[in-house]
Amino acid sequence: MKSFSFRNTVGFNFRSGPFGGASQYYLNTISYRADTKRPLLIEAQVGLEHVLQGNSAFGSSMGNSTKLVIPYVGMFYQPRENIQIEIQISNSPYYRSGGRYRY
Repeated sequence: MKSFSFRNTVGFNFRSGPFGGASQYYLNTISYRADTKRPLLIEAQVGLEHVLQGNSAFGSSMGNSTKLVIPYVGMFYQPRENIQIEIQISNSPYYRSGGRYRY
C-alpha cells in the first residue's frame, strides 16, 4: 500500500540575541510512505515565511519580505531488519533531526 499524507503548520517565531528576529510562517509537510517488505518514507517541508524583523528562521532574506522556503527534505529506507538508511537535508539551524522515522 502506498500513501501520501499532508500536514499543515502555521506559526510565529521570535528569537532574541545577535541573530534574533520575528517571522510568521506556513509550512506544508508532504510525506510519501510505501508500505512494502522494505519500508520507504520520503518527506519534504515546503512553505512561506514572512520575515517581520531581523533574521529568518529558515535561511531566507532579512527584513520585511515573504519567501518560499524548503526547510527540510528527507528519506528513510530500511532494506533489511538490521540496516537503516536515513538522509536528511535541512537549511534551518533550528530543525530537529535524528531518528524521526520508525515503522
